[in-house]
Amino acid sequence: MPFRFGTGELYGFDFSTLAPERIRELSSATYKSLGCPFRPVLPGKPVPRCNKKGGVCSLRQFVPEEQRGVEGNRNLLAEHNIAV
Repeated sequence: MPFRFGTGELYGFDFSTLAPERIRELSSATYKSLGCPFRPVLPGKPVPRCNKKGGVCSLRQFVPEEQRGVEGNRNLLAEHNIAV
């Protein structure tokens, strides 16, 4: 079976657990309008905003399944600090 990489996290949310409606909602958001859950909040400073156009925080390896389409391998989640 071929392995493929795809979105692991979208704006800090596990992509494989998101409902299609939420994926569409997040995909249409402007990335600078959403807070980044991975950047530290500093006292007296505003919540750090996402700086990744498209909101993809990490990549995950996906494996095709016969019955359900594809399944994400949660053990192979790439680091969220991928340079974009």
